[in-house]
Amino acid sequence: DPQEDFRSLPITPTLSDLMTDELPFLRKNKATGGYRSVEHYLDVQFRLLREDFICPLRNGIQELLKSKELSKQTKLNYQGDIRLYKGVYIDMPLCGRYGIVYRLTFDVTTLKRVNWEHSKRLITGCLLCLSADNFKTIVFAVVCERDANELSRGHILIELDDHMVEIDHTAEYEMVESTTYFEAYKHNLKRIQEIEELPFQEYLLNADVDDVRAPKYLREPDATLVLSRRRYPALKLSRWPEKEALELNESQFSAFQNALTKEFAIIQGPPGTGKTYLGLKVMETLLKNKTTWRKQGEGCILIVCYTNHALDQFLEGIISQSALEPGQLVRIGGKSKSEELQKFNIASRRKVQAIMRNPPDDVHDGFQQQVNKKRIRKIKSLLKALAKEHTSMDYEEANRVTDVWSLDQQGRFRLYRSWLDRLFSTVGMDLKHKCTKYNALADRIQEAYSIQDSDILEGALVVGLTTTGAAKHTAMMSQLKPTITIIEEAAEVLEAHISTLLSVHCEHLILIGDHQQLRPNPAVYTLAKKYNLDVSLFERMVKNGMCCSQLDMQHRMRPEIAQLITPHIYKQLYNHPSVFDRDNILGISGNILFVDHQEMESTVEDTMSKSNEHEALFIIKLIRYLLHQGYEASQITVLTMYLGQMFLIKKKMADFAKDDMVRVTPVDNFQGEENEIILLSCVRSNADDKIGFLNVSNRVCVALSRARKGFYCIGNISLLRKKSPLWENICSELDKDENVVDGIPCVCQNHSDSKFVARFPADFDQAPLGGCRLPCSFRLECGHTCQWLCHPFDKKHDEYKCKKPCTKSCLNGHPCTSPCYKDCPPCKKLMAKVIPECGHEQMVPCYLDPAQFLCKVICNREKPCGHICKKSCGDPCLPCQQPVLKTLPSCGHEQKVLCSDEIKKCTQPCEHVLQCGHRCPGKCGDCKVDEHSACRRRCTQNLLCGHQCAGKCSQPCLLCTFKCQGGCSHSSCNESCGIPCFWCQKPCDWSCQHLRCGLPCWDPCQRLPCNYPCPKSLSCGHQCPGLCGEECPLVCKTCHLDLYKRITKGRQEMLIILNPCRHVFPVSQLDAHFEIKKLPGGHQQVQIPSCPACKRAVKVCNRYNTIIKQAALDLNRIK
Repeated sequence: DPQEDFRSLPITPTLSDLMTDELPFLRKNKATGGYRSVEHYLDVQFRLLREDFICPLRNGIQELLKSKELSKQTKLNYQGDIRLYKGVYIDMPLCGRYGIVYRLTFDVTTLKRVNWEHSKRLITGCLLCLSADNFKTIVFAVVCERDANELSRGHILIELDDHMVEIDHTAEYEMVESTTYFEAYKHNLKRIQEIEELPFQEYLLNADVDDVRAPKYLREPDATLVLSRRRYPALKLSRWPEKEALELNESQFSAFQNALTKEFAIIQGPPGTGKTYLGLKVMETLLKNKTTWRKQGEGCILIVCYTNHALDQFLEGIISQSALEPGQLVRIGGKSKSEELQKFNIASRRKVQAIMRNPPDDVHDGFQQQVNKKRIRKIKSLLKALAKEHTSMDYEEANRVTDVWSLDQQGRFRLYRSWLDRLFSTVGMDLKHKCTKYNALADRIQEAYSIQDSDILEGALVVGLTTTGAAKHTAMMSQLKPTITIIEEAAEVLEAHISTLLSVHCEHLILIGDHQQLRPNPAVYTLAKKYNLDVSLFERMVKNGMCCSQLDMQHRMRPEIAQLITPHIYKQLYNHPSVFDRDNILGISGNILFVDHQEMESTVEDTMSKSNEHEALFIIKLIRYLLHQGYEASQITVLTMYLGQMFLIKKKMADFAKDDMVRVTPVDNFQGEENEIILLSCVRSNADDKIGFLNVSNRVCVALSRARKGFYCIGNISLLRKKSPLWENICSELDKDENVVDGIPCVCQNHSDSKFVARFPADFDQAPLGGCRLPCSFRLECGHTCQWLCHPFDKKHDEYKCKKPCTKSCLNGHPCTSPCYKDCPPCKKLMAKVIPECGHEQMVPCYLDPAQFLCKVICNREKPCGHICKKSCGDPCLPCQQPVLKTLPSCGHEQKVLCSDEIKKCTQPCEHVLQCGHRCPGKCGDCKVDEHSACRRRCTQNLLCGHQCAGKCSQPCLLCTFKCQGGCSHSSCNESCGIPCFWCQKPCDWSCQHLRCGLPCWDPCQRLPCNYPCPKSLSCGHQCPGLCGEECPLVCKTCHLDLYKRITKGRQEMLIILNPCRHVFPVSQLDAHFEIKKLPGGHQQVQIPSCPACKRAVKVCNRYNTIIKQAALDLNRIK
């Protein structure tokens, strides 16, 4: 017995699980017999299922580490039980739909050839192991969202298994992906740990199968069932209606009775025997008797299938025969491809979804930032390089640093690392708290959904889901309480999966399947063979001797095809009379052929699957040949044992027309389905004599039993016979009718003596159109002969298009110019005809009535205006289009217009001069005497400050935006001109030896100007020509006599200089210029004094300080 309780074992593998060399404690799954207790049973199932997932991961990582030790180098896409990725970085957390997620980036430079759209790499739900220290520690995560475009760029979203684990966002990780799909294991393992009690223990545990009781709801003495519209005693089978009344054969009727009257029923349905038909019959009867098993409105029928496809098919059948409404039937799971089931899906019944899709913005803001990715990568690269060289300072060393700049670069980086460690420690704790809180909120949302789902399921009669879906929705299943459980494809399902979906409320269990077709498919071969993990509950019950109703009449395969599996796989299988009437396959001598070849297989890079180029090309050519025989693409299916071959065939079929695409699928995905013609690609052909999946009788059974009319197997048949007794027995039977061949014997439908054998793909070119190389020569209705080579399709030539020239002529004897297959168009041959309206003769198309033809002769008639009409005779007479000059009476302007047009308004420019002095910008016809367009020119007026207005002429002058020109000898104003200036508080510095101003600088001076000559000498040594107390002008009476005379106009005058423009004037001229101007009414005009020459505002000139300062004060008040 185990030392630890299986309920305490973690679902996700631990580091010790992956690094141990010891085999875990395991016990065999019972192929026969029973178990001691519920705990014993669940312990065996849990440990085997967990090891089936962990073993490939453990082996892969240990082999990886060994290969590193041997070579010190390994390829990025390591091949084996795992896939390896390098250059992996984990970004900061994001808010996901079901909790906190992380964006992960990885290096894709060596994965350029991976087709992410079809690849099984990094699919949603797969487990990832990340390590930054060569797998001494491991962070476990699950892919939570997959996008092929993002994957091609190396991006994916993951969810951590433990949200409290330490993540180093600067570290580079190695990442291992398990090739075993974690999602399929996780939910079932968790559910097994939660199970406390099981129903049907006498069968499951004790293997007491000799006397299976009736369902609990039928144990009442007066229990009845509605059968064929009447009530019959439920358990008195002799009184039931005849099988014909229920439209069942003998074996179906026996199975039908077993299914309805045994609480644990097993029905085996070999290929084509109608197990789905029987299952739907059972469902129809149970729904008609719902009052019998559904007490007080509680209970439902739970339908469980292994695949989504089988579930969709079964539920669609229930809907068509029972007319259930949405709500009465509910399909759980989002992978349904059936449009009919969309309104029955639980997702369409939910009312609250926005809370999941639209988390509050403030939550996103806490975790997401828009960053410059290129810059971040550079910083990360730099930090990573520095981090390899330098460690961080410890706490005490960092506290002793008083001057950061006294440290060298290495020391500063170590100090920075110390600060960073402290920051990450603080922020990390806060982030963990927020993540935990967000995950708790996400869990509450899921609980809200569970409550909503429970309300939806409360009134359901039928609930359908897959085995994985049942384990995934454990909370929902615990509240469902199904009375009846029907499991389709039960022989394909691991016993552990079935045990997770059996409710203690279940009173009736029906298993439908066939253990001689596909069995459960564990990931670990050793567990299947040594521990019986591939033995299903269905098969165990059969081997334990439980009553199993086997259907024995097949309705699918023609007898020759049925012989492939009888008696080699099934001892006895009867043929329904309808299968004897199957049509022979057209164009091929034989409805069942095994084509033997010796062409070698290939191994597909990345997936390690197998492919065979010869078989792929051969099958594509065979498909084209069959389509030419008249078959539809929907009537043909290509089966293959390997995914690699499926992708190869699909790739080579890409040049087919879209409508001719034939379905190509692995054998495992085609159980329960059928088609008229099946083409099987065996793939395996190698020097090692390995046949792989072709040695598994269950898979072979499925592959050989899908065809209704024709079955063609292409493979190395000699190898199969050599390595498999089953194949040898089958082929020996085929040898009797010479059905094992080296090529397809093709025969022309139209010429039976024209035959060839297609041994290679190119051989099919002997029948380009599916017949032979003889010309068709069929006489068409048009009298021509068919130009194609012999073709078996379209024999009546209803769709053939004769492209020879048409032999018909029009009434006038002109030959038709179109191809024969087209309807004769109107004859367009030109011929002379007289136009009745005008009498002109014109070349008119043959088919056209001359009365409908527009005469092309020039009209030349005179119009009322006197101009000659230049239009065609057949055109209607229009108003005269001759350009002429016309005079407008309102303004007298001339304008060029069409003769027939009246001038509505003048388009000449308006000549009016506006008040601003500018010319009106409008058009003459738009303006009135007293209304004109606004002037669009720039304003030329000077503002009070002296600057020119910057606005438009037609708009009021606004505040000046130029730099203020105000200032004094102490400072300048730095504001714009329209903003009031701050006054200088320093004493006025206007003084000379005769007079001094005692007021503040901003106050208008009270002293008079000094009229004495300046006592100073110029740099040349001559007397200054300026005034006392003023700046000396740089004009010398002696040295610059000509200039002096030009300024003073020949008079002897004192000079004065203005600032900041530096112009020099005679004092008398400036005294007259700066005289205060008065406006009418005695008001003074407010204006900054300006230079007479350049109009710039005078900033400094002592003689006129009073005027300058007073103007500045007045202007400041206006501002």
